[in-house]
Amino acid sequence: MTGAPEAPAVHSATAATEDQTAESAAPSAEPANASAAETEASNEPEQEPEHVQEKAKIAASKTKATPAKPVASEPQQSAEQPSGRRERKQTNFFQPEKKIETEKLEIREGQGTKLGEIPNVAFQLSKVTGRDELLEDLHQILYARKGKLSTRKKDIQAFSGFAYTDDQQEAELEKAKGLLSRFKNDHMTRLLDLLDIPRSDLKDKEAKVEKVLHFLKAPSKLSDKDLAAKEVDKKAAAARKRQRKEKDKEAKPKRAKKSKESTAEGEGEEDKEEEEQADGAAAAEAKEDDEEDEKPLQAMVPKKKKLPSEKTLQQEILQTLSGVNVLEFNIKMLMQHLNEKYDVDLAEKKPFIKAVAIGYCQQKNPRAEEEEQE
Repeated sequence: MTGAPEAPAVHSATAATEDQTAESAAPSAEPANASAAETEASNEPEQEPEHVQEKAKIAASKTKATPAKPVASEPQQSAEQPSGRRERKQTNFFQPEKKIETEKLEIREGQGTKLGEIPNVAFQLSKVTGRDELLEDLHQILYARKGKLSTRKKDIQAFSGFAYTDDQQEAELEKAKGLLSRFKNDHMTRLLDLLDIPRSDLKDKEAKVEKVLHFLKAPSKLSDKDLAAKEVDKKAAAARKRQRKEKDKEAKPKRAKKSKESTAEGEGEEDKEEEEQADGAAAAEAKEDDEEDEKPLQAMVPKKKKLPSEKTLQQEILQTLSGVNVLEFNIKMLMQHLNEKYDVDLAEKKPFIKAVAIGYCQQKNPRAEEEEQE
């Protein structure tokens, strides 16, 4: 019975101890709550004026309106470590473009004469090469292409007129007219001379273009002049002029030497010699007259043959050279042939004969044609 009343006593003692502990802790809790409230008050921001708040709101609205620029992401580094060997790049080799094969030029037969068969045109063509810009432009007009250098002149010589079909003729002639209209005056003048077209009555460029087009429709001989013979005569005259100059140069030193000798001998000796020479010449002439008087009249007729004219010689030279190989035939053979034909010594006509022969060879010019074909 004695153990039962002790339990409530222990409980009451424990409760009293807890109440004392709570009371002692209560004063310390109050100051802690006060310090926390002060800290929160200090952390709160001070209230700004109204105009400052308005400016802040405007700046915030602008910031929201302009989108932020995207930041480029840095390339991620590969996790793998690079090896020590350098990576080899593929080599690109040069491959030349394949040339486009052009169609072979077809030269159709026109309604006129071939340009190479018109004497003056053939002569003018012999004086220019295939590299000449004039032939290049003429080939473009005739065949709508510039042509190959090695065959350009032959193609032009084989042209005998435009050979267009009815549906092509008008358009092609307009093209040719447009090309001719681009020619400058000096270029057009050279073309007219090449085609042997008289240009004295052609005043403006349009008339020249129409004249050339009309000629190219059906080419024909328009002039009776022989330009080749005229060129030969011109060269022969130049050769004679050079020969006279050479003779004058040779004669001047002789006359000067004779005058110096006569001055050294004195005027008296000159007079004496002149008198003696005059007397001797008179005696010789009297003797010759006596001898001639004793001869029959027929024997007194001079037997010296008359030399052929230059025109006759020129015709014979051109005829002779047309039947021989000029690469093997020379001036000596030509002189021998002419001397035998006319039975007279043509030594004094040698410069003229040589000039005519050289002019003929320059006109034909077979060696240049062979080189151009090669």
